[in-house]
Amino acid sequence: MTTNGQPPPTVYRTRRVLVVCNRPAEADEAFAAAIEESRSRGHEVTVRPIDHPSEASRLTEEAVAAGVDTVVAAGGDGTLHGVLNGVLKDGRAACSVGLVPFGTGNDFATACGIPSDDPKLAFQLAIETQAVPIDVGRVNGHWFVNAASGGFGAEVTTDTPQGLKQALGRFAYFLTGLVQFTQVEPRYARLTGPDFDWEGDLLALAVANGPQAGGGFRLAPQAVLDDGVFDVVVIPNVSWTELGTLLSDYMTLRPEANLDRVVYTRVPWVEVHTREELQVNVDGEPIHGTMFRFELRPRALPFHLLPTAPITG
Repeated sequence: MTTNGQPPPTVYRTRRVLVVCNRPAEADEAFAAAIEESRSRGHEVTVRPIDHPSEASRLTEEAVAAGVDTVVAAGGDGTLHGVLNGVLKDGRAACSVGLVPFGTGNDFATACGIPSDDPKLAFQLAIETQAVPIDVGRVNGHWFVNAASGGFGAEVTTDTPQGLKQALGRFAYFLTGLVQFTQVEPRYARLTGPDFDWEGDLLALAVANGPQAGGGFRLAPQAVLDDGVFDVVVIPNVSWTELGTLLSDYMTLRPEANLDRVVYTRVPWVEVHTREELQVNVDGEPIHGTMFRFELRPRALPFHLLPTAPITG
């Protein structure tokens, strides 16, 4: 079993596995064949389809209570978010987690090199390799593994119609962003953390554990999943003519670029206070408020990943 020329460290043993899958995953013939093949090799695999990511948490909690070894999220970032919150309901991961990407953005999977075009390979990775411990974040009672973002990017992700996502994939986010581009207003916020204090008007912010969110936007290119800190990024209020160049320079980390306008720090926790209600997308799922406390739990989640994933090892 290889991907991109990199063999994952296979540790074969039979497992009790719950697969929480969205409808596209349930209908995929290649994925169904991969599940049947795994059963023929002795794995006990239960498949539970869902219509909404919120159902994933309940199904996962039930499986964890029954002693399942691994829960596989077969879907997008929302499905993974639901599984994560079921596994970590009490703050302790009693089983490992795997991912077979069947979403629109698939940001976490893409950043980790989990193949979205080969469900058999992704499923083998999830059930036949040794899990590695990665960090998880928590904000206002919600666990997340990838990133939380607020401001312009968060609103675009939430407001993109599901039908448009299914028809156009990641390009749907771009189209929605064009429509909303001139409607964005900066928000006042104050951010505080260890040796960090910033306040002002912002267009967008991100508290990232992984490097990518929002349908392909590399909002924290240097983020690592097991380094014990968040990568906190703030895009302050700048003119629209400046914004395109600023974001391009930041995402490509060009050494000649002047990135003084981007606020960036790495901290194990951060609090965000706003005057007006802010929407924050937590692994793609929206929450609202005027105060958010982000805390990181180092290496709390066993996750099945390739050696090429953004981890220290």
